[in-house]
Amino acid sequence: MRTVKEPDVRKQEILDGAIRVFAKKGYDKTTITDIARELNISQGLCYRYFNSKEDIYDAAIEKYADIIVSENLKKRNNDKPIREWIDGIKDVVKELINSEMKDTELYKLFHSNDSKRIHNELCLKVASKLLPYVQDVLKKAKERGEISIEDP
Repeated sequence: MRTVKEPDVRKQEILDGAIRVFAKKGYDKTTITDIARELNISQGLCYRYFNSKEDIYDAAIEKYADIIVSENLKKRNNDKPIREWIDGIKDVVKELINSEMKDTELYKLFHSNDSKRIHNELCLKVASKLLPYVQDVLKKAKERGEISIEDP
């Protein structure tokens, strides 16, 4: 019997299943067929929500970057003096590692020995998501006279 689910629920289910398969087999060796088998669904259902394996991969990077950024921003105060903010970066790195390790499949996918390219793409995505936040920190530090830069 066919199980009908809300589109957002089904899409997330496919994404989570794909992450599991990517983590087990590696991105390059994974096919849409593998993902469909993991979830016991048709390939067509995967294609209803994602155009390709690459589309699923991009969504996985987006999801993981959002997790890292949201965990990071929860505990950061961009009103601190810039020196204090910079000194706290080492703690941010520890917090990021701890938050990443909460989802072991995502962590394995993005940080295993075979995933250097994926890891680098994740780093770029996280950096792009954090850029406005860092710009705000620099802008406020400039306004307080702590730094002198032309364009944060």
